[in-house]
Amino acid sequence: MAHAALARDMPVLGICRGMEMLNVACGGTLAQHLPDTIGSERHRHTPGRFADHEVRISDDTLAARAIGATRSAVKSHHHQGVEELGEGVEVSGWSVEDQVVEAIELPAKAYALGVLWHPEEDQRSRVIASLVNAARDYRSAAEPAH
Repeated sequence: MAHAALARDMPVLGICRGMEMLNVACGGTLAQHLPDTIGSERHRHTPGRFADHEVRISDDTLAARAIGATRSAVKSHHHQGVEELGEGVEVSGWSVEDQVVEAIELPAKAYALGVLWHPEEDQRSRVIASLVNAARDYRSAAEPAH
């Protein structure tokens, strides 16, 4: 599905494993167990509960526009992450504490964003709304003119 959506330049938002899948779909690889890499369980400290931490986002990126800021508190629950980037994938966000890749995007696409955290768990998050707006724009552009 990721390949088909990217080929059609449809809006794509990958959340947590979805971000990992977006990277892999583009030929990237994953760090299979981040605690082995960063020496901590801080991104998934308690099974079944979200961990809170802060991310920093590069200026002038889709991630910054989606979030509405260049720093944000987020809720995460993951033990894997990006190792090698896929083709056309750029990093646009990192965990403040340990520099784990937290946001990726494909700048050649109209809207292709992956976040390693869970914006659906934060009522203040604007990330899901940014996808809805991109989907609305995509649909409007695809509708025949009357």
